[in-house]
Order: sequence, then structure tokens, then C-alpha cells
Amino acid sequence: MPRIPQVLYCLVAACALFACGCGSDGEKQRTVVRLDENHFLGEPVAVSNLTVWPVFADSVQEIGPFLTLKEAEEKQLAAVRENPAGGDVGTLVIENTGDVPVLVLAGTVVTGGKQDRQIGQDFVVQAGSTVPVDAFCVERGRWSAQRKGEATNGKFKVAGVVATAPVRGAGQHE
Repeated sequence: MPRIPQVLYCLVAACALFACGCGSDGEKQRTVVRLDENHFLGEPVAVSNLTVWPVFADSVQEIGPFLTLKEAEEKQLAAVRENPAGGDVGTLVIENTGDVPVLVLAGTVVTGGKQDRQIGQDFVVQAGSTVPVDAFCVERGRWSAQRKGEATNGKFKVAGVVATAPVRGAGQHE
């Protein structure tokens, strides 16, 4: 999915909040801030020193059919591999040979290759495309194309689990 609209929403939201005074310590503003014809800001939610403004849509948008990475792998429509330019802890490649998009969630654990990894961010791999993806190590000590005595050939299997929030956070922070 394109990331530009999300960035634009954040910039527009920040400007709108500044303009209407929602960011001040004063009385809460009840004015609805429209981001575009279909999206608006909700009331801010503050926890400690963090304030989040949720973005709401006026209607549900149908995104069409898609598969998870695990489903696509099981149907042999997606493959996760080491970077063909040479093994790199921080980058993997995901290929979608199917005719529907594949949804990949941050923290998805993949085993194999030269070292088990977790996927670094949420994104969609469009049908018929191959994309590089950020990844983080979840297996200390192994950097070999052998796993349990068998060659991995640089390929991974989706473990079917998502790393816990502290593990995802630590990988993304480091």
C-alpha cells in the first residue's frame, strides 16, 4: 500500500490541530477536523506524555480479496528468500506469484535462510511482484545456510506466529 497518504494524513492532522488549538493545554476543542471528504480526527487520547489522535472514516472501504503471507506460502503463491544480492540480516525478499495481494504483518516470524527473522513492518505485496522487506534477527548465533543439518537454499518458511510487542519493538528500535 502506498505510504504517502498516511504521511499526508499525519501532516494535515498536525497542521489542523495546531490551527484549531487542539494541541494546547487549554480547554478541549469539540470541532470536528476533516482530513478529506471521507476522514476526520477523533478526540485525542493521552497516556502519560503521549497523545494520539485517531483517524476515522465515514464509511467502510472494501479492499478486495487478499491472502496472508502464511496462506499464500501454503498455496505456493509466495516465497520469502534471502536478498539475492547477498545475505543481509536487515533485508529479505518476498515474491508474490499469485493474482491477489498478500498482506504481511510486522513481527511475522520466518524460519530458515541463514538466520530466523521477523518482518519489520506491515505492508502489502501486490500480485505478481517481488519486494525487499526490512527484517530483524530473532535467532542468535546462526549465520549459515544449514538449519538442523539441512540446506535452506536461502528460503524461509512462515512460522505462523507474530513476535510479541516487546520483541518487535526491540528489533525495530535497534
